[in-house]
Amino acid sequence: MPVTFRRLIFAMLALLVIGGATILVYNLFFSQSNPTTRITTSAESTADAFITELRTKNVDAAYARFSDRLKANYSDTYWKTGFFPRFADYRGDVKLTTNEQLRPATPSEPFPYDDTSEPRRLAYDFQFEGLTYRLQMVIVKKNSQWLINELEGAYLPQT
Repeated sequence: MPVTFRRLIFAMLALLVIGGATILVYNLFFSQSNPTTRITTSAESTADAFITELRTKNVDAAYARFSDRLKANYSDTYWKTGFFPRFADYRGDVKLTTNEQLRPATPSEPFPYDDTSEPRRLAYDFQFEGLTYRLQMVIVKKNSQWLINELEGAYLPQT
């Protein structure tokens, strides 16, 4: 009889270990694939979602990722008719070339962001007819939400 009780305890412990490992693996590898979770978890996921929205013509969702500051610099019409169409139906590779935390170079340098905004600069390269177009953005955290605060793009010089 004591052997059966030990086996029961061992089986229960084994199930707990397997269940815990399953939950850990799910949280590490699969829970981040949920787009609604990824949008607010990091600057990188916000940038990735923005690139996807550009490529799939989801202009309203892409525009919603802008900070009030960025929205104020250009009209809604400019973004929807001048900027976004360039990326519609883009099927080439998009390469992340820069991902860096922004910090002042020296303590005395004026810095436009406070410590709580955690500003990050990300740059992505697109290939258009043999030319490289670099899209750079600065993403900041505001009220626990990641927003695109600066956005610029230009073709790189040919080498």
